[in-house]
Amino acid sequence: MKWFTAVLVLECLVDGASQEEAELQFRLVRAPDQGAALAQAERLGKGAQESYQNHAGEGVTWVFRGLFDLAEIDGAPSEGSELYSMLSDRSIEDLVRRADDLG
Repeated sequence: MKWFTAVLVLECLVDGASQEEAELQFRLVRAPDQGAALAQAERLGKGAQESYQNHAGEGVTWVFRGLFDLAEIDGAPSEGSELYSMLSDRSIEDLVRRADDLG
């Protein structure tokens, strides 16, 4: 079995809002090959879909739109393992956050 990082794309729809928002979810997937990992990632994405009322009473719906990426991880993951990486053209100042702003 191999390990993969699946990057799911979920769209957030809020009743009455015109702004489009998307969330990238990084999910760990174990599968024998890329095709099986893709199928598992799609199941995870569909399972992440939900609808609810937010604190303002607005209807919120999360819709799985597909995958941003599916990357095989070298070896079995453990603490400190690199699960995913991507290059960015944003400035370092835009990328690095203060500890108080994390999470």
